[in-house]
Amino acid sequence: MATNTVHCAADKEMALRRLGDMITGGGRLVLAEGTSPTTSEGIPWALDVLFAAADGWWDRGGLRSRWEWLDLLRAAGFREPGFAVLHAGHHDLGGVVWASK
Repeated sequence: MATNTVHCAADKEMALRRLGDMITGGGRLVLAEGTSPTTSEGIPWALDVLFAAADGWWDRGGLRSRWEWLDLLRAAGFREPGFAVLHAGHHDLGGVVWASK
């Protein structure tokens, strides 16, 4: 399981390929992900202040959409990608993305 660390890789597809090499057949990679930096009402995302302080997050593009992660996982050779969304009321807070090796 890799949580919020693949963000820091300059080449995310290559990092996912290397993670995939470490996973045995039938294993699964699960990534946690937030949503875009603003809510649907244009209010800044509450955790921006925390993440903006960490090099490797803000300077490499910040949060990725779940659709981008699904595409990256497929390109890296993973199978059966999927995601689950975490909601707080009507706010999309992100969730998890996964795929099998």
